[in-house]
Amino acid sequence: MLRPNASRALVAIGLGEKIAAVANSSPGIYTRNMQTGEFLEFNDRRKTSARYGAPYYTFHRADLLEAFGERT
Repeated sequence: MLRPNASRALVAIGLGEKIAAVANSSPGIYTRNMQTGEFLEFNDRRKTSARYGAPYYTFHRADLLEAFGERT
């Protein structure tokens, strides 16, 4: 997973489009009580992404390495 600061750094070095093509943007995380399954909170990553100007990304490591390798 890449946090917004790392996403912005990749955009700055010219990998933004390549990363976006192989990544999934994470909408958020539900937190539940592990014993009861009761819903506790939702961490909305879309709000955080908007605040910092870049998304949270998830992807397979091999896809990220391939995007790095294609940079020329």
